[in-house]
Amino acid sequence: MSSDLEAEVAELEELNLHQLRDEWRERFGAPPKFRSTEMLRLLLAWRIQAVTLGGLDKQTRAALARSGRVVVEGQ
Repeated sequence: MSSDLEAEVAELEELNLHQLRDEWRERFGAPPKFRSTEMLRLLLAWRIQAVTLGGLDKQTRAALARSGRVVVEGQ
């Protein structure tokens, strides 16, 4: 992972729930309605990394889709 991306993800640790929702809104639109700061932080970090690095590959998305009722972005 690039140092810029690492720094961007690390900065999320300093944000409270309201700030995380604002960050999500700026990047992706309406934020999820999580009440958990940690859950939103983890999901936001994943989304930032997925946008930058490309997310899950086609094979992994297909495996997740086969494993049950999982909504997989990009399929």
